[in-house]
Amino acid sequence: MWTPKGYDWVYQRFISSQIDGYETVLAKPFENRFLLDKIPDYYERLKSSYDQKFYTQECWASTSA
Repeated sequence: MWTPKGYDWVYQRFISSQIDGYETVLAKPFENRFLLDKIPDYYERLKSSYDQKFYTQECWASTSA
């Protein structure tokens, strides 16, 4: 998971062009069943550790994609 806010080094390295041997999975919040099967309260944990503005930015800003 990385920030949807901007085009940081992760975006530059893995999204803007494909690299042999790597695969990127783009998913909206709550679509990553592997993560949620391991940590069912993942988003609740983030919400309790982030302020509301940061939580919305990091967890929900990319849902329109």
